[in-house]
Amino acid sequence: MKRFIWLLILAAAGYGVWKYYPEVERQARRLTAPGEAPAEAPGPESLPGGLPVVAAGGKRAAGVDAASAQDRELEARYPMPEFQPIETLVGGWKKIPPSAFPRQVTLKAPATLKLTGGVGTSRLEAGRKVYALAGTPDGSLVIAPSREAVMRGAVPMDATDFQDVLSDVYEDFKRRKRAEVESLRAAARREAAAAGAALSTVAAGGGPGPPAGALATIGPKPVAMSDATVPAVVESIAERQRTKKNAEPPAGTVLGWGPVRYREVGGEPYWAVSVRYRARTIFGEFPAEALALMRHGRVVKWIYAGTGEPLP
Repeated sequence: MKRFIWLLILAAAGYGVWKYYPEVERQARRLTAPGEAPAEAPGPESLPGGLPVVAAGGKRAAGVDAASAQDRELEARYPMPEFQPIETLVGGWKKIPPSAFPRQVTLKAPATLKLTGGVGTSRLEAGRKVYALAGTPDGSLVIAPSREAVMRGAVPMDATDFQDVLSDVYEDFKRRKRAEVESLRAAARREAAAAGAALSTVAAGGGPGPPAGALATIGPKPVAMSDATVPAVVESIAERQRTKKNAEPPAGTVLGWGPVRYREVGGEPYWAVSVRYRARTIFGEFPAEALALMRHGRVVKWIYAGTGEPLP
């Protein structure tokens, strides 16, 4: 019986050697053969999902680096503004700038208005829309039924929704300023792509000049002074200050000048000069950039550089 069991064990061992030895031998030869390395995992180039290619040492491909360099240049040229809490800007709601008024608000509690001299009164119920005309040092509001009404009253600020209204205005202001910066960056990218040049080259005045037929419409290129100012633009800024209330750019706030360049705006040809300045707003001063559009040596239009909207 024992002899029979041993015969079965030997037979099974022999079958295993016959069945698996060739594969074992092949793997052994591959591991020990000189100059042959095990197969490597696929490199980043074959990764799905469009992931960026990363070279040895963690450096990104040249195209990605160029895009990042452009982004950094744009961020330096057009930094995203930092915004303080509104409570800081208005001194804890006791130093509200006059430009915040008049502002329509809703009464949360009844209020009594008086005619100048105190010869008559009027009572307004909660829920009534009124106009906040000014703030007082103690945090109250001067209110009236309309902007021109002769009846006035003073109510605690908490008796109106003034804080909510102005906070909403501030949030909208922040959204618009951020969008303005993004618009300036996008416009600079488009100009550089259209000129087929680097951002710095375009910013220095490079890029295509006017077509021959455009010169009859826009005249010769205006000359910039040694400090980069353009006399026609300086004169236009001064004229706007004399004739327009709250005109931009405000006097004395110019931060820098761009070169005189040919531009098409709305499909029309102009000589253009960018002017960077600090714009005065209800919430303080913030960087802005405008384009002075010129023809035949004089400014014919001012627009915001990012949006193309006309300046006030």
